[in-house]
Amino acid sequence: MAKDQPKFLAVLPWLRLAEEIEVGPFTFWRWPKDRNKYVNKPLIGKIEDTLHAHFRETGYSFKSKKWSLDPCKSLCIASHRKRYLKRGLWFKEEDFECFRMAVDSLCLSTLFQTDIVRTSIESQKPTISYIRSYNNYTDFNWHGIQLGTEVTARQLRTRYGSRLIGEFPPIPVIKPRECTDDEVKGDDSLLSSLGKLLKSPLNTFTRRIFRALAQFNSAYTDYPLGSILAEVVILATAFEILLDIRKRNKTEELSQKIEELFAKNQQIQEPDTGKSWKVYWMRQFYRLRNKVAHGKEIHPEDLDWTTNPYAGRHMEIAIYIFRLVLMKLLVRRGIHEETDLDIYQSNKLDEFLSTEMESFPRETNLDFVSWQAEKQFGSD
Repeated sequence: MAKDQPKFLAVLPWLRLAEEIEVGPFTFWRWPKDRNKYVNKPLIGKIEDTLHAHFRETGYSFKSKKWSLDPCKSLCIASHRKRYLKRGLWFKEEDFECFRMAVDSLCLSTLFQTDIVRTSIESQKPTISYIRSYNNYTDFNWHGIQLGTEVTARQLRTRYGSRLIGEFPPIPVIKPRECTDDEVKGDDSLLSSLGKLLKSPLNTFTRRIFRALAQFNSAYTDYPLGSILAEVVILATAFEILLDIRKRNKTEELSQKIEELFAKNQQIQEPDTGKSWKVYWMRQFYRLRNKVAHGKEIHPEDLDWTTNPYAGRHMEIAIYIFRLVLMKLLVRRGIHEETDLDIYQSNKLDEFLSTEMESFPRETNLDFVSWQAEKQFGSD
């Protein structure tokens, strides 16, 4: 690396990790917990000063009864896995395109692991809780920062790409209130498969997949000024990109491709259309998208899936369906091997949509354990 080229640290200051996570050519790790593994000792003090200068979070002292801006106790840093320790920490400007895809993959994986439990939307006071944590796109905001606290450069994402700015001294970024404190784990087979895809040569299919991922993640943010109606349109576009929709009648093409992907799985027909419930959901969701796009009146109940009052909003159901569609596409390409859970969820999807199943089928369900045992017994 040329001496005059800035050395960037890739930092996700608000992301909390339960463990080190590998995604393609990158490792996401915890500062300061894992620092001795990834940083040469002479650099530790300088990096710590740099991070303290760049990122802060609010704290309150009950003794002085005052708010303060404190250094972040824990941050997430990324390194290149295949570079030497001394070089793996530093990013070039061109590294950030691939890195963004790794961040999108990790964000997507945590959304997929969200387990939502709610009372019926028809109850007098509907409530919602999360068994598994919900991490939104705001948690995954990354910064490329130059080492140092006096004269520094920062790689910033902007609405139109990214730009390099100089700060003298660095202006600290404050942790947004909408960020969560739940820790992320990397135990997702689909995340491993996306990591494989990330290490492969970029082609039309690869770019389409990662473009769809970025679009999908953008629909899930707790940004205060965000609009759920705008997110519906963003999410619908993510499905269009993922399934490579090209015809003018997008609803029909989406339905056809969903039907083809799940052809070998168990189907339950929706009585009025004769199509599977997953296809019927896609049509209803796209109908909602069209109402938003064409300025039609939207009622709060239009956002809900009333057939199963425990399933929640269209936006919540989309997390499960997008994952399964993505999984099926990667299986077709030989990039992902279906797990028992993948098969089980694909078979159970219509039942989840059409009955009062109280939560999306997971590996923790007794029914899954029974299904797995029956599958194993039947193969002996």
